[in-house]
Amino acid sequence: MKSRTGLAAAAITVLLFACGVTVARAQHCQEQNQTTMQHQQMSMHEQMGQMQAMMQQMTQMMGKSHELSQTLGHMMDQQQGHMREQMQMMRQMSESMGMMAGNMRTNLEQCNQMIQDESIMRDPEMQQEMGRFRDNMMEMAGRMQHAVQNLEKMTKRLERENPGN
Repeated sequence: MKSRTGLAAAAITVLLFACGVTVARAQHCQEQNQTTMQHQQMSMHEQMGQMQAMMQQMTQMMGKSHELSQTLGHMMDQQQGHMREQMQMMRQMSESMGMMAGNMRTNLEQCNQMIQDESIMRDPEMQQEMGRFRDNMMEMAGRMQHAVQNLEKMTKRLERENPGN
């Protein structure tokens, strides 16, 4: 009888230990889920902040492109022939860059709205794709900024070469 009691006590001890481990593991999983959700929310706020910064950058590029277009327009008024044609092409490029910046700004606004939609962002794959989209937009914004800077340098060079403007 003692061996049965000892065996029963051992079995109960093993069961209690197993239950304790299961409860501890469940608590750990719950804590991990809460941490993951906090990271996702933080990530969402970070993404929204990055989108806002890029939207401001696009707005600045739109303004810079507009200024370049106006400058080139004034310079064109005082030119003839080949130089006027070159300035016209640069003016068109500047206007195109401004329109591209406006289109990118619209895309960023739409992406920002999607990031705020919890039903979309619950899907981990969707989160990854949105992150990739954001990264691509950041890369394109950087390249656009360099292109606008190049147009600005070319415009300044034309101004130096044609001081009567």
